[in-house]
Amino acid sequence: MLLSPDVAAPWKGRTWLTFEGDGKAGAKFTCEVCGHVFHEWKWCNLLRHPKSVVHTQGVLQILGVDGKNLTHATGAPSAASFASVWRSLRCGTAPRQGHERAGHRHKVWRTMCCLAEAMHAADRAFLKQALGETVVAIHRDEKDGRLQVDFTASNRQLRVRAGTMGIVNNKGGAFGVVQSTKEIFEQFWTDMSGSFDTSGCNQFRMAVELVNTDAAADEVAASREQPRPSLPHVHDALTPHVKVVARDRAHGAQRQASSRFVLSSALL
Repeated sequence: MLLSPDVAAPWKGRTWLTFEGDGKAGAKFTCEVCGHVFHEWKWCNLLRHPKSVVHTQGVLQILGVDGKNLTHATGAPSAASFASVWRSLRCGTAPRQGHERAGHRHKVWRTMCCLAEAMHAADRAFLKQALGETVVAIHRDEKDGRLQVDFTASNRQLRVRAGTMGIVNNKGGAFGVVQSTKEIFEQFWTDMSGSFDTSGCNQFRMAVELVNTDAAADEVAASREQPRPSLPHVHDALTPHVKVVARDRAHGAQRQASSRFVLSSALL
């Protein structure tokens, strides 16, 4: 746990581990925070102990920090570290290589999760405007059994926001595409803590007025079924206010042409 400088300053340079004995039989290590005695020397036990509940509670008690409301505990990298990781990822650096400011690859992955959640939170805040203030178009495509849904939204002030809602395994068929789309909606409106925003999701579904898909048969059928309330496992219409279903005719034409002729890459 990281603490703010004013709280941590009096304890800087101190250790929680003390040693008694001459290094022979009877020597023991003691935790000055919680009083735990290590009768047997094992490095793994010393590494795990600071993460234990009793040690954490002892640290909070010594520092006078309320465990239910950690007002002095930052516990997160600085904004500069997040920005540095973001710039590194934008440049194509693999997370497994670690980062000089974030640390090991596992910390880089956690930083990426925080960045993704922050982006989703900003997207949800934009989409959760008053009903009638925002118009949304969703773009859906499937490849190799995976379904991805993107969105583009605009409000009355002509502010535009676009992003990716999610990717899930496609359940197959027209009804499967609709169910997979519903699953992506629910995942998008569920934050990292697992709390599902029902009102925000329903408001988003009402704001969708355009669905953009390719010309695949199941995609076209799913786009027709989305506004209908009589779907299996879908009690209400998924997007009842859809006005336009746009098909990627160029994509369909390319698929039909490439299956019959060998075309130049410049034409595809």
